Amino acid sequence: MDRRHGRRRLRASPGPPVRLPRSALLLGLARTHLALGRFLRQSGAEVTVADDRSLEALGDVVAAAEQLGLRLALGGTDPSLLHGIGTLYVSPGVPRSHALVAAARRDGIAVSSEIELFFDLCDRRIAAITGSAGKTTTTTLVGRMLEASGVDTFVGGNIGRPAIDYIAGGFAGEVVLELSSFQLENLRRSPGIGAILNLTPNHLDRHLDLDAYRDAKANLLRYQKSGDVAILNADDETLVPLSSLGEGRRDHFSLQRHVQNGAWFDGDRLLLGTASRGGVICRRADLRLRGDHNIANVLAAATTAAHLGASMEAISAIARTFGGVEHRIEEVGRVGGALWYNDSKATSPAETIAALRSFDPGVILLAGGRSKRVPLDDLAREIQARARSVVLFGELRCELHDAIAQAGAPAPAASVGSLREAVDAAYGLARPGDIVLLSPSGSSFDEFRDYEARGRAFKEMVGTLAATER
Repeated sequence: MDRRHGRRRLRASPGPPVRLPRSALLLGLARTHLALGRFLRQSGAEVTVADDRSLEALGDVVAAAEQLGLRLALGGTDPSLLHGIGTLYVSPGVPRSHALVAAARRDGIAVSSEIELFFDLCDRRIAAITGSAGKTTTTTLVGRMLEASGVDTFVGGNIGRPAIDYIAGGFAGEVVLELSSFQLENLRRSPGIGAILNLTPNHLDRHLDLDAYRDAKANLLRYQKSGDVAILNADDETLVPLSSLGEGRRDHFSLQRHVQNGAWFDGDRLLLGTASRGGVICRRADLRLRGDHNIANVLAAATTAAHLGASMEAISAIARTFGGVEHRIEEVGRVGGALWYNDSKATSPAETIAALRSFDPGVILLAGGRSKRVPLDDLAREIQARARSVVLFGELRCELHDAIAQAGAPAPAASVGSLREAVDAAYGLARPGDIVLLSPSGSSFDEFRDYEARGRAFKEMVGTLAATER
């Protein structure tokens, strides 16, 4: 037996037993690898975590890793770390072009990821949701619909708990995952139920081009077998090339037309018609969620949940009562008579466009962050049509400024370096009755650890402004 691999074997279905490594190297120290490191340690493996970032840059996650007994190699990733390693697991945030990945492949060391290992080990049907926008809302909706139906459900992946916790915790219920393009790009198995919500340019700072990004998303369907289900947005023409992938049956959802199998919107009602469920989900006026994009999210969630056993009553009840998730067009509060919203999760132009369309024209928009090297033309035109004022911030501000100028829109009211300065500028612009919307279009990494940290900071800033008025 190869000494790099341990003796513990876990059986997944289908396929032979999965042999876990005796010694593993995890590239990238983040939430997912804390869970994976814990699981591998419990399986008897020696685990090292390598990260190019320094101890200071990583912060509290270092202490968490040390408490789990993980060996740390920070501030650089030397190929000597691969000596005696059975498998190199790569974090979703680390591109496979990393030098350590190339060295592992050259040395014949297996390269995998937490989500690939989960798919190898999970003997249950997996439901997974991806798309350029709406993943978290839709995945959360599916989980709530199943829970309201009395179905034991694990919700995780790119949100909530890492998928490997399903295996480590001995869960036996349904598993519903949100998966990003980073998690999908090297996957060689597809979920039994896979939903693709939409596809717009995103993460082109990581993927070579839109085709490469779409190809990563396509792995959600590419390996489906007969009896599996693919759920696609019938209104998104960019998904047409994916419609022939895999052997699963096709269900659809649509805002524009009736579909044979799936869910649709008739201009007033949201309706469901799958092989197992059918009827009126609710009326548009019943929804607490804002925007047409959220109607599509509800339709996709209802179709997915129906295939997992959710009742029509539960699907309808959750659609009517669900108020959204944090950092997604989240109402923060009133300051000076203006209503402020946190949409920090909007890290692409398509998401900001959807947010702008959720309100009447005249919004004060805060946009910026770090560039993903995606086209900004459509966003600039939407800003021209729907924003009364725009405040730009962060590294993206110059790109956005140029795009807005090319669209012939009025110049931004302010262009500043930080979110704090942007909030102050927006406060000076806002009048009673206004909508002030943080919907950045860019990632958070120029100033914050993630979009959640950015959203929390924004809410604290707005709260401080509100407190000064009391």
